[in-house]
Amino acid sequence: MKKGIIFAPFLLFATNFTEIQQNIKNSSQYKIQQQFIKIAQKNILKNKATKYGSFNIEYSAIHSFTTPIAKIDIPPFIDNIQIGNKNHFIGELKYSYPIFTGYFINNSIKKAKIDLIKEKLKLKNIKRELLLLSAKLYAQIYALNAKIKALQSAQIALQTAKDKAKDLYKAGLISLADLNEIDAKYYNILAQKNSTIAQRDMLLNQLSYIINRKIEHIEGLERFKIDKPNFQNRADLQIIKQTLKLSDVAIKLAKSQKYPQVVLNVALKRETDNWILSKNEYANKDKSYIAIGLKYNIFDGGITKENIEIAKLSKISNNIFYNDYLNKIKMEYQNNTYLLKSYISNLKAIQYEIKARESYYQELKAKFNKGLIDAVDLNDAIAKVAEAKAQKAYIESQIFLIQFKLKLDGGNYN
Repeated sequence: MKKGIIFAPFLLFATNFTEIQQNIKNSSQYKIQQQFIKIAQKNILKNKATKYGSFNIEYSAIHSFTTPIAKIDIPPFIDNIQIGNKNHFIGELKYSYPIFTGYFINNSIKKAKIDLIKEKLKLKNIKRELLLLSAKLYAQIYALNAKIKALQSAQIALQTAKDKAKDLYKAGLISLADLNEIDAKYYNILAQKNSTIAQRDMLLNQLSYIINRKIEHIEGLERFKIDKPNFQNRADLQIIKQTLKLSDVAIKLAKSQKYPQVVLNVALKRETDNWILSKNEYANKDKSYIAIGLKYNIFDGGITKENIEIAKLSKISNNIFYNDYLNKIKMEYQNNTYLLKSYISNLKAIQYEIKARESYYQELKAKFNKGLIDAVDLNDAIAKVAEAKAQKAYIESQIFLIQFKLKLDGGNYN
């Protein structure tokens, strides 16, 4: 039996960060939240439907074990009179309309509309969080790619040093220990490279999972303009503001229990002796009616009062949370601006360091080729060049990440 080829359920492609942003809506989390929005929309329609009342039809077929009778005990008349058949049928078409509900229905609709706004804002915030997570992964992958490249350069340099060391050893200019030292360093660098590749590939898998598409490698970094922050435009802050509005609605809903409930009922009703509701030999078959019902809670042990107080306290709590959250995001934004300045300064420093490391390595390489220094110093110089290059890429990746985070956290991302 021939084995079929199994294809991954992803589209294979390499991408830059702009393409990552464009494909973020393909995320499963994003699609799930879209369904919650549809549910919220249906909930508005459900609450609006209660304004129009309801039609109900009921049909009952009753069979009594004994014949319905009425006992007359008025001397000198003492008798039992049949007042119905054992079989009794009731049919009713009833319309109920809520005349007054203490503003419960209107506030329920208002609550459903605010819930819909919140769900839409949650969608925007999910996008923001997915973008931020993608940016973190993208930055890490970029730094690891640069580290892999630096380690490959170190590996090539060590291979060249190994070849030269063999010649020097044969000429008696270096010891076997020096030759072995270069071999050990070579395989150490190789192990680091393989480990870094594994880390990079795991992060690529995570990034692929987020946008639901397979990414084999990424391209370079982008730079983002930092505009003046507009925190009120942030979806997460707007969600809290909508929660404050819900607090007001919750108070009104709790207060609605203080008012009477008035309902209008109109019914076409028949009680008969046959299943088609056409005759009644003992009573009026037409029992149709119109009625107004009033329900007013005189005493509930203080439940309504406590519900109102709970709703008011919840509003106070939400206000405190809103102000604290606003202060927190302002603080985090400011701290990230400080961090960005620090990384920009570090980038300039590491660029000078790379030049110095490479120059020093070339000097030691020339000395080693003449047998003037041992392998330890050369190995150290090669490793430090690789480390400096990897550090430069890491700093660049952090500048990219913080710039993008400031764009998101400043409410300047559409």
